[in-house]
Amino acid sequence: MSWLFESEGEIVWDVATQVARLFVAEVTAVAQWIEVPTGLTVPGDDTCQIDVRQFQLFTEAIGSRYLSASHTQLRLLLIGVVLPSIVMLERSGIRPLFGSDVGTKLIAEAREHARSMGQ
Repeated sequence: MSWLFESEGEIVWDVATQVARLFVAEVTAVAQWIEVPTGLTVPGDDTCQIDVRQFQLFTEAIGSRYLSASHTQLRLLLIGVVLPSIVMLERSGIRPLFGSDVGTKLIAEAREHARSMGQ
């Protein structure tokens, strides 16, 4: 079984159900922590709908938190949400804006990570 993450009618991630459930739970927890809505809606049919504009705001907010964090454990906790979020956002046709060379490196890391995510 797999879940489909869809953005504006396009599938941006087809992933195993267990992975999808854990990702959604992590994204939900991070969204509560940073007080920024995710833009993800799970209608209950093994799909996840992405409101791409809100998801962009969420992804940029967590990416910025990740980039500014000096605590190693915080960075480790966030990276599992940050990288897939950047990948799905880019697959939706939007490049996140982080405004720094370090941000550019994070996007490059996400592109490397995309290889493990299939489509």
